[in-house]
This record gives sequence, structure tokens and C-alpha cells, in this order.
Amino acid sequence: MSNLKEFNERRKDPRYKAGAGLFALIDTDISTKMGQVVDISNGGVGFRYKEYTEQPAEDVNELVIIYDDDNSNNNVRFTFKINTVSEHEIPNESQFSSVRKKRCGVKFNDMSYYQKAWLNYLILNHTKGEI
Repeated sequence: MSNLKEFNERRKDPRYKAGAGLFALIDTDISTKMGQVVDISNGGVGFRYKEYTEQPAEDVNELVIIYDDDNSNNNVRFTFKINTVSEHEIPNESQFSSVRKKRCGVKFNDMSYYQKAWLNYLILNHTKGEI
């Protein structure tokens, strides 16, 4: 019998590994967080970003997902209402770097039919499979 506790997954939607060229942006009066999307689901998104200066905690309620549309050579943007679920620092590869890397996880709120449809399209066409 194992002493390990069974991990209980709290997410109700499967997560998918993001493809290249998929970015998340949170822009407020105080700071801007933009980085590579790591994973995405119908319920939310996780992304990494670099923080160059310490920023105070703030209420954030909108996130923009951006991806490169190969067919039209345009950036496609879609805005979602969100709640931040988690945010934590990622260890630096170099001890000499002063740039802090963070990972942020957000949950989508009050999505319209069009947001859900666009998100499904994004998951089907711009991810590398279920995690």
C-alpha cells in the first residue's frame, strides 16, 4: 500500500498544451502582464510572463488572448472577463538574472456564445493535445 495521497483534480474542463504564437495579455492602469500561454481549457488559461519590477496586487477582470492567424498574417485578439485563480514565481535558470518569471492562472467568467465558439476553435486549431 502506498503512502502517497491521491491527487484530486479540481478542474472540470480538460487542459490543452498551447501551440506557438498564443499569448495572453492583462493590461491595467498599474501594470502590463503579457506572456506565452502554457495551457488552455474551456474554463480558463495559464500563462507565463516576466515581471521586471515588483507590482502591487490589483483587481484584474479582463484578459486578452492573442494569436497569429497564419492564413491572413494578422494577430487575432479576443477579450474575456476573468478571475485570477493563482499566481506564483517560477525559479530562474540563472542566479544572476534580476528578471522574475511568474505563472498566472485565470478562470473565464460570463462567456457569451461567441466567446465559447471562438475558444473551441482556438483549442481545436492552436493546441498540441490534452495534458
